[in-house]
Amino acid sequence: MIVHTFRPYTRSPWLVSLGRGLGLHSTQRLIRIRPVEVPIVRDFRADVAQYGIGAVLEVCELIGEPEVDEGHPAKLNRALWRPPADNYGPDLILDCFNGTPDEQTGLYERVLLRVPDTCRTPREAASWTYGVDADAYHLVRRT
Repeated sequence: MIVHTFRPYTRSPWLVSLGRGLGLHSTQRLIRIRPVEVPIVRDFRADVAQYGIGAVLEVCELIGEPEVDEGHPAKLNRALWRPPADNYGPDLILDCFNGTPDEQTGLYERVLLRVPDTCRTPREAASWTYGVDADAYHLVRRT
């Protein structure tokens, strides 16, 4: 998308004298219009907050099958999604649950995390969020 930006049209004495010196009867020709590229990339977090997780995942493509998170206390599923490239860029979305239940409700919060498109499985994506290799990623102790 190209958006045109305009310099403010002012009739300062300096600009008027410059225009007259150049033989112009109007300063209109001195105003330049320059096209500026504006990338249209939607804000992932704002969309999740405004529309909800379900609506964001509706436009995404599921990669593989959801897998059980063995390290999660409730053994809930996690999944990897590919959003449309024109919406959120090349990153993938990891759909998982927080490991600590809410103190008031006792429910686990569902979260969406952006991960690089080099991740191939939900386990690999989850390990990336902790900065470890997928083979070394396992729960040692929940604190």
